[in-house]
Amino acid sequence: MPFNSGSHGSCCRGNPAALLHISPPGTLVGPSACAGLCSNTTGCRAFSHGRRWNNCQLCSACNLTAVGGNRGYRSWSFGTGLDSPAASWEWWPDNASRTDFALSSFDVRRYDVFTLCSLHFWRERRDLVVGFFAHLRDVNTSGFLVTPSAPLCRDVTASLGVACVSTQSYRLDGALSKERWRVILHCLQRQHRIAYAGLDVRFLHPVRTLLHETGSSQKGSAVDVGFEGAFDRRAGRVSSFTPDLAWGFPTSRAIGFLTSLTSQLRERSLDGLPEYMRREPSLLAYNVMGPAEQDLLRDALLGYLYNRSVAVNKYQLALGGAEDLCRRLGRCVSPHTNASLPECPPGGGRDTPPTSPSHWACGAAAVLGEAALERLPFAPSGLGGVVTSPTLTAFLSDGKGVMSGARACNGARPTACVAPPHGRRPLAIHCGGKDPACLTLAGCPCLRIQL
Repeated sequence: MPFNSGSHGSCCRGNPAALLHISPPGTLVGPSACAGLCSNTTGCRAFSHGRRWNNCQLCSACNLTAVGGNRGYRSWSFGTGLDSPAASWEWWPDNASRTDFALSSFDVRRYDVFTLCSLHFWRERRDLVVGFFAHLRDVNTSGFLVTPSAPLCRDVTASLGVACVSTQSYRLDGALSKERWRVILHCLQRQHRIAYAGLDVRFLHPVRTLLHETGSSQKGSAVDVGFEGAFDRRAGRVSSFTPDLAWGFPTSRAIGFLTSLTSQLRERSLDGLPEYMRREPSLLAYNVMGPAEQDLLRDALLGYLYNRSVAVNKYQLALGGAEDLCRRLGRCVSPHTNASLPECPPGGGRDTPPTSPSHWACGAAAVLGEAALERLPFAPSGLGGVVTSPTLTAFLSDGKGVMSGARACNGARPTACVAPPHGRRPLAIHCGGKDPACLTLAGCPCLRIQL
């Protein structure tokens, strides 16, 4: 039987209707876990969840009160026709006893979102991991953690009771910035849609809402992937995107894009750069071998959208590496330190005169200027928009579906939280700088906008 929606206050704290008080040490307990316990307890007709105290109070009846310490609780009781808080949250009481943390043996179909945690981050900022999964439970979302080692997974599951996967496929990727794309691909290959979110992302709806509402364009065409990003409508091009919030759908084009991306992540290559840079293998040491970070990922996304090699941001990284190489070793393969070398201008190489040195150096490589990229169709919606090409269809939040920045929550006016034209709050907030007030959503005006 379903429960009604949560009300502030306690049902049976300190009165005869109390059946059982549960506060498992070292375990995160959310409303969904309490709902499952109540469903399996004879005589339980209601329950209260105390977030501050990490506990459940199971009750034979609900006499709601919000006086004194009862204000720290939310309560649910059996009702009719309303969603159960347990319906969308897969609570695994045996997580702490798991010993096999391999991705290949993990049932990803139980989950809507995952996040990453390195060994260093677990040691230094465990509070962010705890806060992220407590938040997921608050928004009735099932999630799992990806770490680089089985011992770390054992520590996490023993401490938090959350589902954990251990996988690291790339050398020098302890932070798993490359691994996230392999995990998304793994899920899509199993015909399961999935989202990745950084630990500083907070959702204002269940993640399944994000996946549902961005899975197709307004014209009904299927979306392959989604990002927190922006589209320049005047120029007709993707202007920015961040890998801190990304999701994919099990389409052949999404799988093709991620297969291409994960193969690029393994390459140590100077492909796409001007010839004078390709002659200097020492540049490989300057993080130009694969799109692990945001700037190189934009090259990969644009390359797949346009079905051609793009190395705009890779060239900028190579310039910085070449200047450092010149200072340290006197090997100057940058036009900034060697005037005889042609520089790829901001306008790019392919849109320069065919007789110019820049056209030879840049246009013959993959250093495309922004002006050389064709316009792409973009269909805006209340939560962002969909950019379409013959090879990929991508949803971009475009400043609507996801609010970003250090002041995205507490610094925002309530009216700024509404995504027109539907007059509803956005899907998520990206707390730039990991601002604690934003991470806890304390006083966030977006929460005052009704669903």
